[in-house]
Parts: sequence; structure tokens; C-alpha cells
Amino acid sequence: MVYIPLAETVEKMFTLLENSRAATANGSGLQKAGEVPLWLFVMRQFLLLVPRDDLKEPNGKIGAPVPIAPGALREAGTCALATMRHLCDHSGPEAGNSALEELLAVLKQEERGSAALLAWVSATVAALAADGRTLCEVVVQATATGTAATSGRPTGSASLLPSLGGLLMASARGKAAARPPTSSALAVRVACGLLSSLRQLPATARNGAGGGTTTPSGDGGSRGRVTLRDGHIAVGDVVRLHNDLERAKREQEPPEHFGGWCDRMAFCLDFPGRVVEIPRRSPRMPEVLRISHGALGCWCWNARAVAEVIEDAGLLPFEEDECGPGAALTIGDEVRIDVTVDEAKQLQVNHGGWNDRMTQCCGRVGRLEAIDKAGDMKVLVPGAGAFVWNPRALRSLHAQRWESALCERLCGSIEGTLPLSLLAALTCLGCRLDADGVKAAYAELATDAQSSQDGGFQGWMSLATAALLVDPCRAAESLDEAQNQAKPLERIVRPSALPLLPQFLSSAQGRTAGSNATTKERGSLEASLSQLLQGWWQELPAWERRARAV
Repeated sequence: MVYIPLAETVEKMFTLLENSRAATANGSGLQKAGEVPLWLFVMRQFLLLVPRDDLKEPNGKIGAPVPIAPGALREAGTCALATMRHLCDHSGPEAGNSALEELLAVLKQEERGSAALLAWVSATVAALAADGRTLCEVVVQATATGTAATSGRPTGSASLLPSLGGLLMASARGKAAARPPTSSALAVRVACGLLSSLRQLPATARNGAGGGTTTPSGDGGSRGRVTLRDGHIAVGDVVRLHNDLERAKREQEPPEHFGGWCDRMAFCLDFPGRVVEIPRRSPRMPEVLRISHGALGCWCWNARAVAEVIEDAGLLPFEEDECGPGAALTIGDEVRIDVTVDEAKQLQVNHGGWNDRMTQCCGRVGRLEAIDKAGDMKVLVPGAGAFVWNPRALRSLHAQRWESALCERLCGSIEGTLPLSLLAALTCLGCRLDADGVKAAYAELATDAQSSQDGGFQGWMSLATAALLVDPCRAAESLDEAQNQAKPLERIVRPSALPLLPQFLSSAQGRTAGSNATTKERGSLEASLSQLLQGWWQELPAWERRARAV
């Protein structure tokens, strides 16, 4: 195999793009599909794929939303925005501004809000405004370093901050090259349109965890967890069974209702287990629990066999790093097969064996589908298949560092990319705003601050404010890993925006922090961009800090 240096690859690609642009510079190329510009045709065709709750527009034209897998929608969105960018560059200097106007019109038509749509529009705004060559280098470099060649494991935490630095530099060069939006007035309208659409979404979708337009039910501590009908036991709880053997056998009858009895189940009466699933049943059927006891088995139990729920139990012995995934896992959770092929083959001995197709799963993310009676875990990896794995081969994405988890989101569904896509768009737009424009955009951002008490909102306000005020070039330098000490926020804002920074941060902190606003404002001024990003992530409720939907 011939190795081609990264710089040479990018250079060849842009040579081809420039040649194609020169071929259509005099208007000789095809620029319209009928009477519609090609970039608009591409945009409309992609919008037909975006899931909507309202079937009237635009999916209503074909009767119902087009079913599409999350990964396929993300890839289609990436191709669409790249094609739009290329076609706008071929269509003249005003095509980019026209595309932004059209994107604004699409957002205004979306009455109920769509996380997928807003994330894609935000990414498209950033792609239109940023320097193409720098942006391409970021994407290619991130793809090249996303997986360590020697181990097969993703190294997202090593590539996140350099990628963000590259995006900031692309934004700065795009402004210098007078890329759209070419006027402050249009930049203000686009920024306000994005933030207005964000306000229509539930908090879970704004944080990139919920997706869609529905909010999980329940309180903040147990949102999204399935419970028994009376609510006293939930998926994920640690429970202890009563130790009356004869009674336990009777409670498992009849087998068609409760799964029956196996002599190995007797050992589970002496140890606590984790509720990993509560199967959905007709109201007329008795309730059962699927409880995992690690190597002792994962069995279906009559709910009456539970003697107590153990509060704050922490990890059980079979869940700890030495013999398990390092986190409490339940059916439906996301996991990574976090071993190399050679390590996996050794771990699979006496744990389901090895299939050569499992090679494609190593290093990838899947969803836990089942836990068998030996404690081994069946994981479905999209595009590769479902296989039974030794629990020691798995790692929970909930236990990742924040950089790795955010990288996972960028590789997941479009909805999960919303926070970072919107921050990229606000950074590209912010450096084009005058003082009045910045105030107008911030006013839109803060409109719903009084009513929002959801986790992560204070950190998000600080991040979005920073995106509107920073100088992209200075901010990129602050994220350069070659520098040992990152610059605080107050040293990377644009000179013209520096007087506004304390005022905005004080307003953001005051809405959510009460009497501690002054202290936290000072902390935000002294924090770096990476610290603000980490602070937002850590403020999110634990159930929202999932990496992505598979």
C-alpha cells in the first residue's frame, strides 16, 4: 500500500475543486435544476429526510417522514452541506447569503422545533462561513487520528481540542476572506434565528441528549428509567432477594408467567443483584424483573421475590474494572468493545467463543441487548452484527472523560451534535457582529433564562456568550496543545467586545446562581475555553451525559 502524506492529499483535493470552480466561473456550468439553483435543490432534498413530528411540511408531500437510520441521516447531512458549500462557491458571491436566508426561512417554518434540523442548519452555517481549506484539513486530520493504529481504540480525547482549534482558525480565515454572511445585519438575523429555534426545544434536546421533540418523563434523577407499575423498583436499582428457597421456587410458577426455576438460581438468593430490565407486559400479566448477578447468571424473577432495594450501593463486584465494564449497565445501554482483536480473542475463551466477524466490532460502539445466564453480554454493533462478549471486553460510555464523550457525540446522530454545531455557528457569526448585533444576539439567548432550571443551562450560557465574543484566531491559539497554559476567556475576546464580557457573564450567572453570581462570573472570566466546555458537561445530569444514540 502506498502511503500518501495528509498535506498532499488535501492539496490534490483542492486542486480538483479549484479546477472545477474555474470551469464554471464564466457561468458555463450547470447551475440550476429547472428554475431552482442546485444548492437549493440539494437542501430541499435533504430536508425531506429530517424526521418531523408535524407531517404537513415537508415530509407530508410524500405522505409520511422518510424512515432513515441515525447514522445514515448524519452521513446524508454531511454530504448535503458539503455539496451546498461547493455549489454556492460556484454560483457567485451572493449565493452564500441567499443560502443563509433560505436556511432562516426553513427554521421559521418549523413551529415545534427539531433538534436534528437545527443541528444541521447550524453546521451548514458554519460550513458556509468558514475557510474551506482549513475546514477540510480539520476533518481529514480528525479522521486520520480518530483511531490509534496500534491498538484499534478510539483516541477522541486526543483529537477534540486540536479539532476545535482548527474550527476556530477556519472561522477566522473565513471572515478574512469575506465569506458569508457578508453583512453584520444578516449575521444578526441568522444568530437570532438559530437561538430562537433553540428556545423551542426541550432541555434534553438542547443538551444533545434527548433528540427529537419529546421530553423523557419522570423527575431529574430517574428520567428515562423504566419502573414497576407501583414505581418502587426501577431499572438500574440494586436489589436483594429474600432467602427462602422453597418460597422462591413457588413464586417462579407457572413458568409461562415467571420463567420457571433453575437450581443455579439458588445461589443468587445470597447476593445483591442489578435490575437490568423490566419487560413490558399487558396490565393483566404479573410483573417480572430481569436481575443480573454477574457470573451467577441473569435470570427472570417474580417481582415479589425482591426483599429490599439497596440505596447508593455503588458498583457490584462483578461490575468493577477488574472483572466487568467499570459501570452499572442495563439492557439498552451504550457500550464500547474496548479491546484489540488479539485481546478479544483471549477474553472470548469460555465466553461464547470467537467469530471472525467480531473483528469489525473491536473499538466500536454498540447497544447492550441481553445478558445471558453466565453473565456474558450480547451487544449489537450497527453494521457488524450482534455477538456475545466477555464483560471484561466492554466499557461503558458513561464512564468516559468528557472529551471522549463529546467526540462520540460528533460520530453519532445529528441530534447529539447540536450543542457543538450551534457553538461553531455562533463563533463564525459572532466575529461578524458589531456591538449592537452582539447585544441583540445575547438578548435572544437570554430570553428564556428565567424559566430554565435544567442542568447544564448555566454552563451553556457561559459557552454561548464566549462563542459570540471571542476572537477566533486568539481562541484557536489558546487551544493549541503546544502551549502549556491555556489563555483565560478575558484574554481571547475581541477588543471591541471586551467591555461587554463582564456584563453578559454577570447576567448569565445571576439568572441561575443567585448570590454566588459575582464569584462565578470571576471564575468564568479566568476560565479557558476548554474549562468552560468541561464545566458545561459536568453540570449536566448524569443521565444526559450519555455519549450518543446508536
